[in-house]
Amino acid sequence: MTDIHLSIDSVDAFASIKYSGLAISWSADIGFGELMIYKAKGDDKWHADTETMCSADDKEFLRAALNKWVDEMDVH
Repeated sequence: MTDIHLSIDSVDAFASIKYSGLAISWSADIGFGELMIYKAKGDDKWHADTETMCSADDKEFLRAALNKWVDEMDVH
């Protein structure tokens, strides 16, 4: 995942009656897409929809995207 030139294009928080979370838009040499990280109201478990970029057994792309986002942050 380090050589695909991954870019985080935007991160938007959302909240509805049922869910809250983050929508992370990304692009790379392999294409583009959106990661949805969310949880249902009243639920303590977070979920991720990666548009088939990951599975329960292979979370490498999700980790790469989150690491890229953290690397781009200004920390004070």
